[in-house]
Amino acid sequence: MNIVIGILSFAIYLYMVMMIFYIIKIFIRKRISNHASQNPAISIVVAMRNEASHISNLINAVCKQKYNAPFEIIVVDDNSTDDSIARSNEALQNNLPTKFQILKLSDVQQSGKKQAVAYGISHATHEVIVCTDADCQMGEYWLQSMAHYFVEFKCKLLAGPVCINSGTLLEKMQTIEMASLQGLTAASIFAGKPLMCNGANMMFDKKRYLSLQQIFLANKNPSGDDVHLLYEISRQLDAVAYAFDKSAVVYTSGVTTISELINQRTRWAGKINYTVPLHVYLPGISIFCGNVAVLFSFALLLTPNWNNAVLIILIKFVIDWLLYIASSKFAGKLKFAIFPFCCTFFAYPFYSVAIGINVLRKQYTWKGRVINLRNQK
Repeated sequence: MNIVIGILSFAIYLYMVMMIFYIIKIFIRKRISNHASQNPAISIVVAMRNEASHISNLINAVCKQKYNAPFEIIVVDDNSTDDSIARSNEALQNNLPTKFQILKLSDVQQSGKKQAVAYGISHATHEVIVCTDADCQMGEYWLQSMAHYFVEFKCKLLAGPVCINSGTLLEKMQTIEMASLQGLTAASIFAGKPLMCNGANMMFDKKRYLSLQQIFLANKNPSGDDVHLLYEISRQLDAVAYAFDKSAVVYTSGVTTISELINQRTRWAGKINYTVPLHVYLPGISIFCGNVAVLFSFALLLTPNWNNAVLIILIKFVIDWLLYIASSKFAGKLKFAIFPFCCTFFAYPFYSVAIGINVLRKQYTWKGRVINLRNQK
């Protein structure tokens, strides 16, 4: 039993050191100046599949942007089976004179979000690209905030924050999880070793994207357009930045059932079916160790070593709470929401194991498609 306690203690201390490093990076990050910069012209690319109920809200939000430079909207339909195209056209016509294009991926006999984004970028007029999702909304200074960071840090890729709107307890738990993920994303970028980014909110240089396009498009996983581009850009030692600004947040809805949540997170985890940089492994291993340590500690609560188990659980609870506080500006109205946080904390080890098992199955369902990850490298 002492050997087990020793292994679990090592696992939780590895997690603690890694997370403290990231939390410190958030607080000592380089601040952006307040002086106005010259805004670049921007092409906003939106990949869409069966988003008839959301696309109008996104287009209306984008067209209300207070941005003093040209921008265009490119909506790429990924073989939708609903009236997404009609809704897109109607919303764009109602927001003239905004420049827009509506493209169909079926015209080139392709499918998948990664291909849809690539097709949209190939039709982009401007040299700076912004990608967001069809089910997102944002404030009127979103584009201005993203452009300010992009120009100020002279980067080739800018990751932006994403927040999940919350209503039910399950949605609140997703909001807390997403805020913490945004904290890790930001901290890793501040440390110069980016772990991830979210395709719902990212800005990048079109020339750099086109120069790397064939490398990450060679991977047959239809998703992963965000992290694959991030990894290739980081391999080129190009500057990557994070827009740590509430004005840069895009808001999206959470899933409504546990099965949908497991399926969505499996799709996210499936993006690692790709050659990732070496610096991604240590944080990944430490997070895995932290969750496993807590999972085993729950079982040890019923043994004479319960005091060691409580200590391990308490250490992870405090570290996770500090990360959540450091990232709370991306938690919407859920700052310091202790009850949803506790629910997330105690459910997460079981939930992460379920996702791991699902990933091993190499299959998930997304928007009516069954995606098989086998042989997609």
